[in-house]
Amino acid sequence: MPSCCAKKCKNRSEQGFRLFRFPKDIQRKNIWTKQCGLQPKENARLCEVFII
Repeated sequence: MPSCCAKKCKNRSEQGFRLFRFPKDIQRKNIWTKQCGLQPKENARLCEVFII
């Protein structure tokens, strides 16, 4: 099952957290990347806790 890619985050979908793929829009993706703390891979997902 998918899990959050943010540093030190262990949230997983089976724990009830919603996970989102990174947006294709470059500006939004850059904001998410800063929140995540790393450069995401193609299938990376970020949990609802980090989405503003």
